[in-house]
Amino acid sequence: MLIVKLKGGLGNQMFQYAFGRALSLRRNEPLKLDVSSFPDHNNRTYCLDKFDIKAEIATPEECCSAKFKRPSMYKRFLYMLFRRPYPLLEVADGYKKEENVFEYSCEAGGTKYHYYEGYWQNERYFQDIRSDLISTFSPENSHMKVFGEYLKMILLSRNAVGVHVRRGDYVDCPATNRIYGLLDVDYYYKAIQYQQQKFNKPDIFVFSDDISWCKSKIRGEMIFIESTADYEDIYLMSQCKHHIIANSSFSWWAAWLCQNPDKTVIAPKRWFADDELNKKASKIINEKWICM
Repeated sequence: MLIVKLKGGLGNQMFQYAFGRALSLRRNEPLKLDVSSFPDHNNRTYCLDKFDIKAEIATPEECCSAKFKRPSMYKRFLYMLFRRPYPLLEVADGYKKEENVFEYSCEAGGTKYHYYEGYWQNERYFQDIRSDLISTFSPENSHMKVFGEYLKMILLSRNAVGVHVRRGDYVDCPATNRIYGLLDVDYYYKAIQYQQQKFNKPDIFVFSDDISWCKSKIRGEMIFIESTADYEDIYLMSQCKHHIIANSSFSWWAAWLCQNPDKTVIAPKRWFADDELNKKASKIINEKWICM
């Protein structure tokens, strides 16, 4: 049995599930998810229940036994010999914590590990199960009328361009803002202009957690997607032919799941405000995408 700890928002949870699902298939072991970090982790909630995922929720007992073990008799003897208190539990050999975010590690797939904690934001971990993930991350049970109307508009569009504007905690939380920073309006204008010049009169669909801000700041003829859930937004964006993404794993997934072989994806050069983090984050961008 494999256990993967979930944390963060929907996009991060999708990365963690994709990593675990790929390992589960390669090792022919069932996958379980540790959701104990919710709702305490930045007020996030478990979101994958909207998809047809192939995993069960791990019990607290299963998580504990996978992460910790009792010290051996020999270790306890040494502690007693030197009159030092020994811990009741220590980290198990099967516990694997991600060391370098965005870096691919072949060691992570080793059969000795059974509990995984990290973000695993590198598509090399799950590229080989792409078709499985495309099927999984399709919310076919959505019956919202507005969702169906938007989906029809996108599918009928010859060159639908999905634009994602991430604000939310990037604006409201000072700590998050210091890490990620905000993309300025010029990035979106430049990216939209590029797509408009490349394609003949594309339809621009704008997705955001702050649509009112987008309407006031991003001018032009475009369609603003409103009254939809986050998991529906990812699916609707993935149905667009081309993409302009934010520095967010949320829109990364929408672009990655898009099945148009000729898609043009524009991504920001700066994924983080911090220069060192930004240098590491370059590995999250697909080599075929355009950075602006």
